[in-house]
Amino acid sequence: KKDISEFFNIHRSLMMYAIQKRKPAKERGKMETRSDMLKSVAGVRDYITKNPEIIDEFTEENPRNLEKEEITIVKSWKKGIRDMFFVMGYKEDVSLFYHSKTRRCYGVLSLNDPLKKMLGNNIPIIVEAWIIPFKGKIMYDSIIEPYSVLVGNNMQKSINEEYQQSIKEHGVITSFEEEK
Repeated sequence: KKDISEFFNIHRSLMMYAIQKRKPAKERGKMETRSDMLKSVAGVRDYITKNPEIIDEFTEENPRNLEKEEITIVKSWKKGIRDMFFVMGYKEDVSLFYHSKTRRCYGVLSLNDPLKKMLGNNIPIIVEAWIIPFKGKIMYDSIIEPYSVLVGNNMQKSINEEYQQSIKEHGVITSFEEEK
């Protein structure tokens, strides 16, 4: 719980900073619905990942007076991957995110509720996410966007073969520090 609280404090600080950089105050509107809010938050996250210099500016300015360790955590998020993943299954305390571009499988921690509970068992599931390092582990940044598309048999077979080969060659990567 302490780590989750710390993560949300750091993440919220970066998001607020990016919002201020992205749009002047007079252009920021009120959110009408929960859906509007989620789209807006996802838009800010995408802005950060497309403009990683925001992370550099944030860590140099440190407008929220974060501790040195927290600044190091934010800097490490530049190693993260913002893309489409296939959730291939669930193992112990991680969800298995296969990234077809890097041909790697990442063991991604959930924040509060297990992703299995949120996404279900009908795998593979295609999601958009930003996976980031946090204290030697990999987690997603609290925003996960499942595609409402079913994976057909041929695609499922192809992705599963790639995924199995990735596991044989690289194992499940649970820390960006261990990635080869």
